[in-house]
Amino acid sequence: MQEKLHIYIDESGDTGIKFEKGSSEFFVISIVIVSSKDLSELNKNLEEIRDGLLFKSKEIKFSKILFKHKIIFFKSIRRLNFIAYAFIFNKNFCKQYKYIDYLTQPLKELSLSNNSAESIITIDGKDKKMFSNNDIKMIKNLTRIKTKIIFCDSKKSILIQLSDMLAGLIHAVYKNKNGYFETLNLLQHKIKITFLR
Repeated sequence: MQEKLHIYIDESGDTGIKFEKGSSEFFVISIVIVSSKDLSELNKNLEEIRDGLLFKSKEIKFSKILFKHKIIFFKSIRRLNFIAYAFIFNKNFCKQYKYIDYLTQPLKELSLSNNSAESIITIDGKDKKMFSNNDIKMIKNLTRIKTKIIFCDSKKSILIQLSDMLAGLIHAVYKNKNGYFETLNLLQHKIKITFLR
């Protein structure tokens, strides 16, 4: 029986280009992929990690938790069953990009397995307003397999929260924030990083 691929997408940074007014130089898209057979266990493991950090039933968000909690979180996920892709855009070369452009280019780069019957893509619900019906159709066509797209409140999806944490970590590395490069090295076997323009 063919498996479903569950795909969770979030980002770090902003799409603005007013760098002199604080727009980020880099924009990061993080994509977490997990097979249907591993989904339940991964959800359970992530919730246990979250609860162990005293965030029971609360959202884990990179921008809002302490550095020490981030390090514990990243060390704890090293052996969990998922793979992740991160796509980094230098916005100096992407000045005409809209949000949908940042999302479709990574999906073009991904090669979804033909052994999968379908994929379910979950995107943070806060971004829903940026998608037209044509955008959604375009995303479905890019995946090359039957695809369902869901917009979900990140507070209700621990896997969107995982994607947020990974995007935040990689963005912090590219902003040269202290302490994060070593942390990313711990996860180099879990994340494939691609630099796009």
